[in-house]
Amino acid sequence: GNYLKMAEMLSKVKSDEKDLLVGMEYEFKLKLAEFRSFSVSRKIGYPRTSKDKKIYEDLLLSAKPYARKDASLTEKLSLLTIKNYYYDSLPDKKPLMRVRQEWVEEAEKNEKFRSENAMQYLVGLNNLANSYDELGMNDLLQEILKKINAHEHKNLDERIRTFIYYYNLKLVGDINAGQFTECLA
Repeated sequence: GNYLKMAEMLSKVKSDEKDLLVGMEYEFKLKLAEFRSFSVSRKIGYPRTSKDKKIYEDLLLSAKPYARKDASLTEKLSLLTIKNYYYDSLPDKKPLMRVRQEWVEEAEKNEKFRSENAMQYLVGLNNLANSYDELGMNDLLQEILKKINAHEHKNLDERIRTFIYYYNLKLVGDINAGQFTECLA
């Protein structure tokens, strides 16, 4: 018979439901922008004209209204992925590296995400390793290479990718450092 308490609880449920629906809408819109960014990157690749660059800029701008302070992990990672495509289209690679660092840091905060999306996490590590390699940040590159090499494989595809990612970066690093004996090993 505590109708005041019941009314209070029902209003909270309605509020929570609205927040949930808004969150789902934002996640959907960000995923859509992420898929568009992926499609554009496959179609255009590195932008060679100002028109191409504008396409990447417009995709990033289309996602900005859905960036919230209390964003879910999915929303955060989608927005960072969209930023990744945009910053990868620019000549200065330091902002790209920072976005990739943030993506990996967010993913590493959530064990469940890394477990359920192991391949996506592995790709994120490889992207960050490529940034460190490109910017000559060898100590940080070595840390990421250790994470890539320690990646727990769930299937053959992950095992193959781990091998390719690790040894491709290791081989190029050894060649650049003149460590040809290491390359042979």
